[in-house]
Amino acid sequence: MAARLPLDVRLVRAIEPLIFARRPFTLALLALLTVLLGWQATRLTVIAADDREHVASTVIQDGADADHADAPGRIRIALSTRGNDLYTAGFLFRLKTLTEAVGAMPGIDPASVRSLFSPALRYVEVVEGAYRGASVIPEDFVPTAATPPQLAKIRASVIDAELIGQYVSADQRSALIEARARAGATAAERRQLARRLDAAARAVIGSAGSDFSVAVSGGPALAVALEAGLPALARPAAIGAAVMAIVLMTLLGSPTLGLLVSAGALVAVTWQLGLLKLVGAALDPQAIGVVLVTLAAAVLQGAQVAVGWRREAA
Repeated sequence: MAARLPLDVRLVRAIEPLIFARRPFTLALLALLTVLLGWQATRLTVIAADDREHVASTVIQDGADADHADAPGRIRIALSTRGNDLYTAGFLFRLKTLTEAVGAMPGIDPASVRSLFSPALRYVEVVEGAYRGASVIPEDFVPTAATPPQLAKIRASVIDAELIGQYVSADQRSALIEARARAGATAAERRQLARRLDAAARAVIGSAGSDFSVAVSGGPALAVALEAGLPALARPAAIGAAVMAIVLMTLLGSPTLGLLVSAGALVAVTWQLGLLKLVGAALDPQAIGVVLVTLAAAVLQGAQVAVGWRREAA
């Protein structure tokens, strides 16, 4: 009685004729699928799963509201002055104007907006026989009419409320505005919101750009920055692909084999990105390394197959 063949051998013998018996049809089908998935890959969107990047961390020591730092759609705006500190009429006027603009912007959850002008930010001080508290900045405070005693009181209230390192930087030259996109907003809507916030922030600074600066951070803002930077990656990617092909040609001793392995690896990446789009997924910046892993694995596998071909041909 003949020995039973291993499962992998039986599978190869069953599948191989289906693939290679109609080779032109199979190659045409694979080429068509590659074109379709390549088109899908060009439509793949980039999203940020969280906002752990720190565009504003150079001015804000610790992210405010740390318990919710990874909330979807959270955006932070850091307004900074090049002067001695932020306790000036000009800075506080711009901070108040920007806070109001953020709170009134469509797509923003108004309840999520936080800054020094938020009534929820309060200080507590001990007085004789009791505690006394109030908003860090009184609701009737008018920045353009601020007096030195009022500004000194705001400075003391910020310290009493322990907001340094949260909503005020350690050098007290920057202040933070926090907001969150409305519930249910899509990734595309959050990216559009980040663009509008960036435009609003720069409009508030206006012609005083030499005295003030602004940085918008958060998951949506990161995704916008990545989208803007993707075209700049085209040239390095093309150079990398050319170098990979040259190295493979040299190592394999055959230009044909080198090009075939390179093309196969690029096709594998194309299929991966295209399938992501088809299943409704998006590319997270922190997962871009997975694409490189796929490329490396495809090159390694292709090189092994190519070496096997050369041995069989010899």
